Amino acid sequence: MAKHLSALRGLADALGVETQQLRTVRSERVGRGEPRALTHDEWARLLRMPDRRTRQGKRDLALLHLLGSVGLRRAEAARLLVTDIGERHRASDARLRQAIKGSTGWWAIVRYGKRGRTRAVPLDEDALAAIVAWVKRRPTAASDHLLVRSEAGWTWAGTLAWRGEGRVDDGAPQRR
Repeated sequence: MAKHLSALRGLADALGVETQQLRTVRSERVGRGEPRALTHDEWARLLRMPDRRTRQGKRDLALLHLLGSVGLRRAEAARLLVTDIGERHRASDARLRQAIKGSTGWWAIVRYGKRGRTRAVPLDEDALAAIVAWVKRRPTAASDHLLVRSEAGWTWAGTLAWRGEGRVDDGAPQRR
């Protein structure tokens, strides 16, 4: 409600309409609810959105799988290195073997996760396929990070920022 009121006030200001009455309208404060998980259909629709024909689409699909299927946090996904994806032949714990029975045998090593801990997470077939497709199209980068961002017209790629909206974090670009 507050967003709509703000938009209406901005529109009134832009049109030069008297906004005194509009400024007296207040919205109620509403407590923030708990986040909800995506439904299966919403998740499937989200995975269909990236254009898999483009380099950026392949990267975005890999990122979605890392966040949604694998369960990484955005900072963990941004810090993931290409060498952190690897094959693991056997888990030592029988309960863990049973829990990951349907996985591919490929894992992602997440370093410096929550509380600075390192953990290994299994990759399902779809996540592994998306990562492999991305690595095949991944541009040359000064960094070994898995998820990099390349700009059209530049001969380099920088790491994908985890705080900004698509900001490139490292390196000085050089024109072709």
